Parts: sequence; structure tokens; C-alpha cells
Amino acid sequence: ATQSLQNSRAELPMTRSHAKQNNQTVPLVGGIAKFAYTNSVFCWMSLKNYLYSFRYSTSDRVNVRPYDPKTASVASDVIGIIHRTFPGLVVYFFGSASLGIAGLGDIDLVAAGTLSNFAIYVPGLIALFGEPVRKNRTSVEWKFERGGYDVELSLMDPASLPFRQQIRVFGALKSDEALLRKYEHMKISSHGISVREYERKKSSFCNRIMRV
Repeated sequence: ATQSLQNSRAELPMTRSHAKQNNQTVPLVGGIAKFAYTNSVFCWMSLKNYLYSFRYSTSDRVNVRPYDPKTASVASDVIGIIHRTFPGLVVYFFGSASLGIAGLGDIDLVAAGTLSNFAIYVPGLIALFGEPVRKNRTSVEWKFERGGYDVELSLMDPASLPFRQQIRVFGALKSDEALLRKYEHMKISSHGISVREYERKKSSFCNRIMRV
């Protein structure tokens, strides 16, 4: 079964008022991030996400589709495959398909495995889903097709900042209907734009959630 999001909230990033109280500077960073708080992890992640967006295409266009309830069944099937090999590995079903809103029609899964167990999980997941498309110190990513749907599976260290931010953003969207509808509107209004522009819009929306 997928892991509940209750009691999984990440720590709040430093706010503007906190920066003011601590007499920290708020310089501009070349238009990339509007405000850069000294020693602020949030600012660093915003800049990092912006730079990371350059890996996305400017020619490929986004095709936003209505919510497809079949995605939940496919996600459950993939999670079942993982649990047959690793019954104790917690797998989160994230993304628009999990939220029940319009999106790209793909399935986003995140397996939360500690770094000390990556040496066990990575070979097992390769045996199930092939070679990963991306690796770094705290995460490994696979992309594959299942039942006619694109699946993106990430193995992430639950102690890592990107994982905790993903939990926080997803929890906020899940618990706030008005915020969720704004998020869906952002997606629908992005139909036809470049993948790079879409990823930047999505990142900007999530960053605003992280400021709260």
C-alpha cells in the first residue's frame, strides 16, 4: 500500500520576515531567483531548479489531458510489482494522477529508501524495470511504459531535501481544494507550451507553496 502523508511534513524554509529579523540581506540574483536569502536552503533550491530546467526541451510541446482514473490502477500494479521484491519499501504515488486532476497522463512514483540500502534496492529495481535514466547521490530515476502509460519511478533518500519538499507540496495540494484547483488551472493553461516553460511554471507554483 502507498504511504500516508500524515506526519510527513518537511520543515518550513526561512521566510522573508525571518530574514528581516535576523538582519540578513536579500540581494537580487540576475533575475533567476527574485530574492536570495543568506543561508536559505529555499533560495538555493529555487536557483537549482531553474538551472535544472535547462535539460528540458524547448521544441517539444506539453499535451495536458483530463484526469484518467485508470492511472490509479496502473500505479497500484507497479507498486505491487515492487512490493513482491521489496515488501518493506514504502512507495508514494504522487503527481496529477494521484491528485485526480488534469495533467500529462503519466504516473509518478517515489520509493523512499535510505542511502544505506541503495546497494540492495538499485540492482533489484534494475532487474524489474531496466537501467535507470538518471542517478545522483540521493536518488535514482527510471522511466518506462506500463499498460499504455508512461511511468516515472524515483528511488529517493527520505532524509534528502528534495524528497521532503515533494512530501510538503503534495500534502498542501491534497489538503487544500482551492490551491489544488489553481494548480490544475496552471496545468490546463499550459497546454501547448514547451516542456521547459511548463517545468518552470510548475516549479514556480511549487516554490510559492514552499514560501508559506
